[in-house]
Amino acid sequence: GGVVWETSFFLVRYLERHILPGMQTACIRRKLRAVELGSGCGLLGLALARLGCDIVLTDQPSALANLRTNARTFEASSVSGKSNGSVQVMPLDWAKKEDIIAARKKGPFDLVV
Repeated sequence: GGVVWETSFFLVRYLERHILPGMQTACIRRKLRAVELGSGCGLLGLALARLGCDIVLTDQPSALANLRTNARTFEASSVSGKSNGSVQVMPLDWAKKEDIIAARKKGPFDLVV
């Protein structure tokens, strides 16, 4: 949860330019809902929230403290009046059925990253 992968920058730019515009047109009455699996520090998911998606950030319990701190910092830095999406953080350990069930209950999702 402490490494920013370079691919996060490229993926968010690709999604912003090529994927989100078409999806946002189809979901004009509501914000897009997305889940990030293995969020790490949360850069990709927080960028999607800044672009207006409601996002659920997930990761192993060992990464959640840093992820929650980054989510709180994001929320504190949000500009009022901008259409930022909401951010939720939750554990997702693939070996724990209860984590998988809890994550599924947050859906359905328009986008899984």
